[in-house]
Amino acid sequence: MLEVGKYYSGVVEGNSYKCLGIQNNKVTMRVLMEISQQAPFYVKRKDGVSERFQNLGVTFTQDLAYQDQYKLITDEKEISRLSEIFDKKPDESEKNKMPTVPLVKYEITCQQFNSAMEAIDTELQAEKIAIANRSIQATLLIGEKLKVDGFQITGGDPTPEYFTSHNLGAHIHQWYDVKYGDKMKKDFRIGRMVVVIKGELFEVGFPLLFGRANFICDPTLRKYPSMGVNGPVTINLLAIIDGLTSALAAKLTDTELKELATLYGSTYNAMINYVDNSGLPSQKEILTDMETAIDSFFYTHEQFGQSKWHSLQFAEKLLKSIIESYGKTYPFTHKLKELTNIINTISGIKIDDKILSEIECKPEVRYNADLVSAEDAIKAHHAALALLRSVLDQLPNTRKFSGVKTNT
Repeated sequence: MLEVGKYYSGVVEGNSYKCLGIQNNKVTMRVLMEISQQAPFYVKRKDGVSERFQNLGVTFTQDLAYQDQYKLITDEKEISRLSEIFDKKPDESEKNKMPTVPLVKYEITCQQFNSAMEAIDTELQAEKIAIANRSIQATLLIGEKLKVDGFQITGGDPTPEYFTSHNLGAHIHQWYDVKYGDKMKKDFRIGRMVVVIKGELFEVGFPLLFGRANFICDPTLRKYPSMGVNGPVTINLLAIIDGLTSALAAKLTDTELKELATLYGSTYNAMINYVDNSGLPSQKEILTDMETAIDSFFYTHEQFGQSKWHSLQFAEKLLKSIIESYGKTYPFTHKLKELTNIINTISGIKIDDKILSEIECKPEVRYNADLVSAEDAIKAHHAALALLRSVLDQLPNTRKFSGVKTNT
């Protein structure tokens, strides 16, 4: 249970939070987003001078049903550090650096507000805007609908029938939370993979990363709250593996930890390079096959054949996208060796035949669950990731990113 005045780390995003108040089954939180020097954030002041922010703070109100997204911070040094940041009083000289939003009460009724929100949501739905992104988009449109301006986009108490420049944004976010519930929770990871720990399958994601990160393996599953203000962010790899317990994590040997960290770190860097730097076409379609290959491991009725088939589809489409990027026409075939021969001819990129052999499979695996074992499917999944790493390492004219470093 959240407690007023306590500090918390975010289970999903990793930011730091302070609980400001709890009332009517709602909690008001202050979030601290510490900004890495590798990804600076600048805001232009009224006098025209650009100032780099070291951290950003936002106050928001949320349903208590989401309190499992926060983990209590107990480290005394971290609590002391956060207290200095959260409770710092601004100097008089700082008050005029950023414009403040004056408190204005809007003559808006609940019916007017709800009608405007329904109209906006219908527009955003027609534009195919994802549900999780609509509340922010709505804050950009609500002013014109209700003929108001100059309001803050977050914070405030969304008291019914009381609309002000300080809480209109909170009303919008609450409206979406009530209408869509858990669909408002967005997965900000850029990808996922499956890892094997003591013979069991676990899923681990690649969090959205700004700047650089040091991944460590701490079997206590401790969350590290640093967000990289004075250097790279520190993330405990074992703590972000879905469903991994500290009891099982503690059984991992040093060799197993090193292998896990190496596999994860190299794949994460390849994924970032693929998404951000490669410029290869059809990325969404290709990554969807990877997602399906992963999901198939965890269906109620496990589908290892489907998983291996979609690993093949991922590999096939990735190779075809490389051929397309060179301005060539690819053949309609599922044979990976045929595609890699073409790639080698036009680019010099070489792919290990062993990688291809572990991915290759016949279309029949989609219809007979007994044709592929869990071991075969995980080998194909990891081989597909190895193919991605190999291609990205050799692809010319691609700016390489190596911001993920792992330590055990």
